[in-house]
Amino acid sequence: FEKMISGMYMGELVRLILVKMAKDGLLFQGHTTPDLFTTGHFQTSFVSAIENKKSSEGLLRAEQVLRGLGLDSSPEDCVAAQRVCQIVSTRAAHLCAAALAAVLRQIRDNKATERLRTTVSVDGSVYKNHP
Repeated sequence: FEKMISGMYMGELVRLILVKMAKDGLLFQGHTTPDLFTTGHFQTSFVSAIENKKSSEGLLRAEQVLRGLGLDSSPEDCVAAQRVCQIVSTRAAHLCAAALAAVLRQIRDNKATERLRTTVSVDGSVYKNHP
């Protein structure tokens, strides 16, 4: 479960999706590079930078990151990469929220109460650094 939601793995999930899309000819005109195929070369910090709230800054960062991986990316490739980052991030947030809701609901049901007063503590690089 952690591999689906943690900051340690989000960059790798994005990399795997970009590889699949490139192989399918949907990105980078079907071209790939050894850096794109290298595990860990797409860091989660890249995901955070590309998913910048100011879309133009995120797209500029996407271009820089993709160029750093040796890819010749078009503006459409940068938009697609930014969207992949958003999807992976949103998916991680939804999975985390669903797990928390399920645990809290079970605790509430076990106590046979209508309302549960609880505190959820959050920490980590995604919480601290991700937009």
